[in-house]
Amino acid sequence: MGGGGAVYEESEKSDDKRVSRMSASKPRAKARKRMQAMSRNKNEAMAAQSGAEAVSFADALKDMKQAEGSRDDADDAMGMRYVAGRPFRFGHDGTWVDLKFKHGMKILKVKYMSEAWFALSRKSGLLKQVFGLGSRLIVVVGKNKALEIGTDGKEKLSATELSAYLP
Repeated sequence: MGGGGAVYEESEKSDDKRVSRMSASKPRAKARKRMQAMSRNKNEAMAAQSGAEAVSFADALKDMKQAEGSRDDADDAMGMRYVAGRPFRFGHDGTWVDLKFKHGMKILKVKYMSEAWFALSRKSGLLKQVFGLGSRLIVVVGKNKALEIGTDGKEKLSATELSAYLP
């Protein structure tokens, strides 16, 4: 009977995530509808610099921004982050993993904050942004290639390795 409690707790967590996602989407949908209604006549909405229309437009814009923040909070709670349009999931071992990553890909391990790490970040704006996630991550850089950043790995890369593992 002891095992049933663990299953119940996991189910409860799963339901909390679903409720969090649903509650985050309702304000976003409501704000989006208000913005769509106002933007049907874009010229009037943009020209409304004062009066009730301008206030209403500003309120709808504020609601959309707050709703977007709710989605980000929900994603953080579920261990998800988006960097340069790419989704990353936070693993149980403390590693951020690109959702495009598949087991069996060729992986180049690079030591965090090493000369190789800095060379990669200087050569690629995408990697520079992704490296901001932290000291442990896996990012897909090609069709069947990925970089693994961590506490061990290569400290220097040849020019060939560098160019082969740039996205």
